[in-house]
Amino acid sequence: MVPYYIKEKDNNVNLGLFLHASFPNSQILQIFPQRNELLKSMLASDLIGFHLFEYAKNFMTACRKLMDLQYEFKRGGSLGINYNGRHVMLKIGHVGIEKEYIDEVLTSPEFGKSFHSL
Repeated sequence: MVPYYIKEKDNNVNLGLFLHASFPNSQILQIFPQRNELLKSMLASDLIGFHLFEYAKNFMTACRKLMDLQYEFKRGGSLGINYNGRHVMLKIGHVGIEKEYIDEVLTSPEFGKSFHSL
């Protein structure tokens, strides 16, 4: 519900939301009593990020089935939903951790020196 409350406080703020977890399909979402409030709050964002296209598709389908909103693909590959006269952009992007790099940093002499000086 955070995007809704932030926009309520300052409607001019640019707001992005990235989901670090999957977004359920619309059948699962229908179980939740506050499903429309959740979707409306997310749609208060200007940009919503998802790890996978499947999660964005679940979100778009839920918005269509539960709120009768239409999603659209625009020229240049932009994906979004029009809500209350605004275009909410959806973005798909993977976020990951490079284990090899972290291992290298943790075993470096510089890390040991800085860690022990704390």
